[in-house]
Amino acid sequence: MAYQRALQALADPTRRSIFERLRKGPASVQALADALPVSRPAVSQHLKVLKGAGLVSERREGVRRIYGVELRGLVELRRYLDKFWDDALESFRAEAERDEKRPASVRKRLRPERGAKPPSESERGWGPASIRKRLRPERGAKRPSESERGWGPASIKKRLRPERGAKRPSESERGWGPASTKKGKQRGR
Repeated sequence: MAYQRALQALADPTRRSIFERLRKGPASVQALADALPVSRPAVSQHLKVLKGAGLVSERREGVRRIYGVELRGLVELRRYLDKFWDDALESFRAEAERDEKRPASVRKRLRPERGAKPPSESERGWGPASIRKRLRPERGAKRPSESERGWGPASIKKRLRPERGAKRPSESERGWGPASTKKGKQRGR
């Protein structure tokens, strides 16, 4: 289960960037901190987690510690990830064998002939012409006017102005009159 610790350690973006820098070659904590937007103690903590996961090794050179990639930890992680690749290849093989057992007429419908040109975007209905066709009315068809669509000045005025002959509400009915302001003052007490 060493791969779990490795995956957890590499889940952090800062640790991944430290690990990728170490992939280029061994480096000291100070060199790593200079290249990253984090402090030197933070880099030390990240290296401690990577070392605990078995992805990084350290060696001493005087008072400095030089860190590098630990191949044994990578081998364990690679072995785990290869299982997924093996599963994908196995399912691909099974699908290819199943395809060979299908009748030729079914195979022909499922995949195009070799060398056959795939349908273009316009043939599939994805091209600009087919989109324009859906958005634009037929040629010669009358486009609705702004007033028919409810965007023209007449339709806006109609919404803002009451119909002719209709009684307009008084200021008090609308809440603007002196009586309504007195009520508001009394409520505020």
